[in-house]
Amino acid sequence: MGTKSTETQADPRITKILSRMENQIAKLEDLPETVKVLDNRLSSLEEQPPEEKSDMPVSLETSGNISTSELELRDTKISELESQIALLESPEFRDNLILEWLNNLDGDSYYALGVRKGYLEEISTEKQPEAGELRDPSPDVIISQEKPADMTGWAYSKTLNCYVKLEGGMNE
Repeated sequence: MGTKSTETQADPRITKILSRMENQIAKLEDLPETVKVLDNRLSSLEEQPPEEKSDMPVSLETSGNISTSELELRDTKISELESQIALLESPEFRDNLILEWLNNLDGDSYYALGVRKGYLEEISTEKQPEAGELRDPSPDVIISQEKPADMTGWAYSKTLNCYVKLEGGMNE
């Protein structure tokens, strides 16, 4: 594992992103409690006498204090909320949320997060590339259909059905 620098650990971009994720997870964990509170409020509104309900329509068909249309409406709302809770609590939704967040990271933030978590090593700017490593991120690619006389640096590609050479990109 690589060493973690204090700069990467205290990077405000990573801290901000992680705090947003924790807030989203906390909201998802509080969702069942919120649904219970809303259900309690709905049942307390249903228990009120019809004359106290100013904005609620009064139905002529009643069974006790609750009309059948209100009961059906309540059941459909509860079933919709329960299905939404099941979806939000599912591991697939959490994985998709995390993957979407990771896909929206820029390259520097993604790399800094990998360094912070210990999966990647921090790149030292003073280190020179070793022999065989690319020093230029975009070397010239030379392609030849015919076999070159000097095969130094050339490789045959079965996929492309030709000879390929990277020129100017390798540290020799």
